[in-house]
Amino acid sequence: MPRPCPIASWLLLLAAVLAGGCATAPRVWQEPPALTAAARTARNAQVFDRTAELAADRFFDQTMRGIDWPAAVARHRAAAVAAPADEALYTAINTLLNELGESHNAALPPRDAFQLRHDTRVATGFIMRRVDDLWVVTTVYPGSAAAAAGVQPGWIVRSRDGRPVGERAPRFTMRPGQEVRLEFLDPADRIIPLTLVAGPVVWAPRREVRELDRGIVLLRFEEFDPASIRWLSAELEARRDAPAVIVDLRGNPGGLLMSVRFAIAEFFPAEVLIGTFVRRDGRERETGSLTLGAARYRGRVVILVDEASASSAEIFSHVLQQKGRAIVVGRTTAGAVIAARHYRLPDGGQLQLAIQDYVGLDGRRLEGAGVVPDVPVTVRLDDLRQGRDVDLAAALAVLAASPVLPSS
Repeated sequence: MPRPCPIASWLLLLAAVLAGGCATAPRVWQEPPALTAAARTARNAQVFDRTAELAADRFFDQTMRGIDWPAAVARHRAAAVAAPADEALYTAINTLLNELGESHNAALPPRDAFQLRHDTRVATGFIMRRVDDLWVVTTVYPGSAAAAAGVQPGWIVRSRDGRPVGERAPRFTMRPGQEVRLEFLDPADRIIPLTLVAGPVVWAPRREVRELDRGIVLLRFEEFDPASIRWLSAELEARRDAPAVIVDLRGNPGGLLMSVRFAIAEFFPAEVLIGTFVRRDGRERETGSLTLGAARYRGRVVILVDEASASSAEIFSHVLQQKGRAIVVGRTTAGAVIAARHYRLPDGGQLQLAIQDYVGLDGRRLEGAGVVPDVPVTVRLDDLRQGRDVDLAAALAVLAASPVLPSS
């Protein structure tokens, strides 16, 4: 089954994440024996060539988005073959894949692929996001190195290992025991230098239910995986008389296509179309929701999204918005919506490749565009530092403004 999420969405999350997860005992990656120069060259060539072959044979667009694929492969092959280590090899591979200009094309080296398979992260313990043109800490995980060092939401991240954090979302691949030198600015504009030690942690999607005023319920989950959708269904069943539900998908990177089909069904009395998937040969397949066991919640719905809401989270928001079933509040989503599949590479690395395109209910691709909220909200640095959830406030204002149920 194609997946609109895992590797590319995990990378999207890592683009703004210095850590994440629950501090329990994970399985730890063991570095393999070092390769000789000749063996490294041979393996680099094998991994690069296999990636290029898979892309040529299975990428969803037979025209390779109009680029000369053999020429692109030739441009990047020498750097890949000569790479002295996995980091340089996979940089060359991903530079090649980036020429396709679509999300969900990403290769992970063996260590990162291992961590993904075993739900582990090597991390320091906080998430940062771009706010007011600054990188600002938004979440600190309990039990992490960041939490132990006193890092707080609202701190500005100034530099990492002596280098300023630039405008582009940084990607940090860390090793267990790696020291990361960070410089923060606290709300009093004091510079806080810290050295955090990265460690392996188990990552598990968090789920939250909150009872708000007037019987409104907030449901937040961080991944479209089977367990989260079963949780969502059970919560909606238990609260079927709630007048309104706020579904918080901020930072949700997506997940299984099957899971989003079940999730959408929770809010409709019958099956609904969720969009069209286009195969490599041009065949189109209309896909609907999966209604088995659905709670069929009938109350009002508001969805919270942001720039890190991706893939399945975008399909979910798009369908409920287009059907008039929900009001979307927040910021335009990531625009990373293509069905992809994983392939194991010869060195144990992993390739995620976009194999089907997605066209929404309005006939548009969400890829590169995202879901535009009905109610746009701007988050400011002072909001984070004062603990104000302006998205939630806007959602509650929407619900207070009109008691009328949306059509379903």
